Amino acid sequence: TMVNGVLVEKFLQTKLVDLIILDYEMPVKTGAEVIREINSNELTRNVPVCFLTGVDQREKIMEILALKPAAYMLKPVNMEALTATISNLID
Repeated sequence: TMVNGVLVEKFLQTKLVDLIILDYEMPVKTGAEVIREINSNELTRNVPVCFLTGVDQREKIMEILALKPAAYMLKPVNMEALTATISNLID
């Protein structure tokens, strides 16, 4: 768990992960800014990104979807649906 987008990027410089779950609203950098950097990095561009967010503003949703995350889920999330999504993304 990272408390802001800058820490996500620093963590990903030294660690490999199977999946990234991002919120749109984060301190320092938005989830959209973080996924742009993930997508532009050769080491992380193939890691599936799931947005799990309470953002329901059309403009922000369109911004996120244009960045082609592997999944987009709205809070509050059904835990069974989240577990199924995670399972599908890492299989």
